[in-house]
Amino acid sequence: KAEAAKAREVEEAAARQEREYLRKKADARRLQHEMNESLNLQAAANARRRDMERTAKLSEPIGDPSGVHPVERRRDYATENEAKAVLRRQLAAQVESKKRHEKKRRGREIRQDRFFLDGVLEQQKAERRDKVARKEAALHELHGEWKRQEELTRVLKNTR
Repeated sequence: KAEAAKAREVEEAAARQEREYLRKKADARRLQHEMNESLNLQAAANARRRDMERTAKLSEPIGDPSGVHPVERRRDYATENEAKAVLRRQLAAQVESKKRHEKKRRGREIRQDRFFLDGVLEQQKAERRDKVARKEAALHELHGEWKRQEELTRVLKNTR
C-alpha cells in the first residue's frame, strides 16, 4: 500500500511538472506571438508614415524657379572670423594634445632607459663586490698559507 501510494504520488508529481512545463511553454509561445504582432504593427505604422512623408514631399508646390541658380551672398566678416577662431582653437588643441602625447612617450622612454641602466649598474656593482670578495678570499688564503709556511720554518729551525 505504502509503495503504491508513493508511486502514485511520484506519478502525480511528474504529471504536475509536465502540465506546468506545457503551460509555461504555451505562455512563452503566446507572449512571442503578441510581441511579433506588436512589432509588425509598429513596422507597418512606420512604413505608412514614411510613405506619407514621401507623398508630401512629392506633392509640395514647386517654389520660385529663380532660386535654383546661386545668388551671390554678401561677405560676413564676423562669421568668417568666428570660424577662423574656432579652427585656430581646434588646431591649438590638436597641437597641445600631440605635444602631451609626445611628452608622455618621451617620459616613458626615459623611465625605461633608466630602468635598464639601473639594472646594468646593479649588475656591475654586484660583479665588483664579487670580484672584491674573491680577491679578499684569495688574500686570506695566501695569508693563511704564509702563516703556515712561517710556522713550518720556525718548527724546522727549532728541530735543528
